Amino acid sequence: MALSLDSLFRITPRPVKDVLCSAYGWRIHRRRYGRGFEEHRARALEEETLDAESLRQLSLQRLRETLVRAGRDVPYYRALFQRHRIDPSSLPLPEGLLQIPILEKADIQQSPESFISEAVPGPLESRDTSGTTGSPLRVLADLDSLQRHYAVYDRFRTRAGSEVGCRRATFNGRVLWPAARHHAPYWVRDWTENNLLFSVYHIGPQSTADYVECLRRYQPEELHVYPSALASLVRFAIDAGLELPTVRSILTSAETLSAADRRLFEQTFGCRVSDQYGNAEMTIFAGQCDAGGTHLDIGYGYLELLDAQVDDQGTRTGEAITTGFVNQAMPLIRYRVGDTLSLSTRRCSCGSAQPVLDQIVGRTDDLLILPDGRTVGRLDPVFKGLTGLSEVQIAQKATDHVVVRVVPSPAYDESSERSVKEALADRLGAEVRIEVETVTEIPRTSRGKFRSVVREMDSR
Repeated sequence: MALSLDSLFRITPRPVKDVLCSAYGWRIHRRRYGRGFEEHRARALEEETLDAESLRQLSLQRLRETLVRAGRDVPYYRALFQRHRIDPSSLPLPEGLLQIPILEKADIQQSPESFISEAVPGPLESRDTSGTTGSPLRVLADLDSLQRHYAVYDRFRTRAGSEVGCRRATFNGRVLWPAARHHAPYWVRDWTENNLLFSVYHIGPQSTADYVECLRRYQPEELHVYPSALASLVRFAIDAGLELPTVRSILTSAETLSAADRRLFEQTFGCRVSDQYGNAEMTIFAGQCDAGGTHLDIGYGYLELLDAQVDDQGTRTGEAITTGFVNQAMPLIRYRVGDTLSLSTRRCSCGSAQPVLDQIVGRTDDLLILPDGRTVGRLDPVFKGLTGLSEVQIAQKATDHVVVRVVPSPAYDESSERSVKEALADRLGAEVRIEVETVTEIPRTSRGKFRSVVREMDSR
């Protein structure tokens, strides 16, 4: 059987990997930051100065433009609007959005070509979603749309104290080396982007010294990381008595960043941690400011919260339904992201009028379902302060049965197991049976993401 390009890359020697990675980085850099980028970046910076009403009007204007373009140029929406007798040019907004059916990932997978705009010229670039729920998705974007996205991302990165071209280290889901590799190097250099990419699949007690030594030699100014990967490395380094270098900034993405991991990173690396939230489908983007508020960019996309619950402070929590403004090659309207978000009414002390996301609760698949039908999320604080735990994953076997998988640290003992059960029982109640299972490792998804909660219930 012929090897794929990815498979060939994994088995090539380090010098060849560096050349290939740098060549790919050069191509990507040109596409993301080429002609047109500075204009989009200037617009993104200007939008940050707008007041709340101006932002609201901008969002509704872009929502209207997106609907009109989709109804005119995109086969799927042209047929959908005709079938439901929707005129996007006169549809009352935002309340009229409810007339448009919610878009599921499966709808796109059935006929992806019908979502491509007939008005946007090529070439188009593929952006694959991770498919953590078992349903990966391929989304296409043109160069102008990519530059619109990276203008917003660059604004976030600058706000976090970073800049294009600074010395960067990246810990994400790229597969760089064969899984069976048991010796350094576990990293690859992208000279174009001044980036050292680390494999997250080889982090463990035996390899930690190699990772730490490489980071100390390289002295990165910023880290781009999956939180779970960096947390594992830091905890292994602490257990081994190894000191990690300080950095200027840490940018986290792809996974929910727990308060405990944020403190761990800030204490270890001596810098601020800036979290971001978005998706490969380019329908939503939010990033943290200097004051710690996670601002939803309402010029990037329109957010609805389905079946929202409102607390005493006016914070609304519901399932995210999104309409993207950035990707004009493959616009997605009322797209179900699969995440539960909390949107606050408070103004951030930084002065920005962009709305604040109070919580990114996580994927709806990451919520536990209790025997009485209630759902429970945000379980990462449950184990705060407990000793002996390197990593923890909660697996739901039934509505009344969960298994807690623990990768123990040297401090783990019988009292650790009792503490885990007691901490979780306080949240789930006496009706749920809790087992603790010690394991040597918790597998990541195919994209290297860590899932703190998994459902393994029999669907019968």
